[in-house]
Amino acid sequence: YTYTDGQAPGRTYYRLAQHDADGTTTYSPVAVVEGAATSLTLYPNPAHGAVQALGLAPDAVLAVYDGLGRAVRPAAATLDVAGLPAGIYLVRATAPHQAPQTVRLVVE
Repeated sequence: YTYTDGQAPGRTYYRLAQHDADGTTTYSPVAVVEGAATSLTLYPNPAHGAVQALGLAPDAVLAVYDGLGRAVRPAAATLDVAGLPAGIYLVRATAPHQAPQTVRLVVE
């Protein structure tokens, strides 16, 4: 058998259950697959100008939110925060087959 799953961060466990016509069930040994650990990190933080978003999946989409939860702007792997007022923002990364990640960004 073959199965292609989306790339998940961290460790993923797989096991097959085979259900036969006679009602018996047979289980395969557990297979462990190590995925790339992805954790969103912003550098530098606190920031004045450009900020690098590290640890992103290639298909991740970033957005910056203000303290009231309003989307301030979409973002890329390099965030330009020069036009933002000083304060605390949230940067959210979303990617298929991965849990969304949110990191606090301080703009000075």
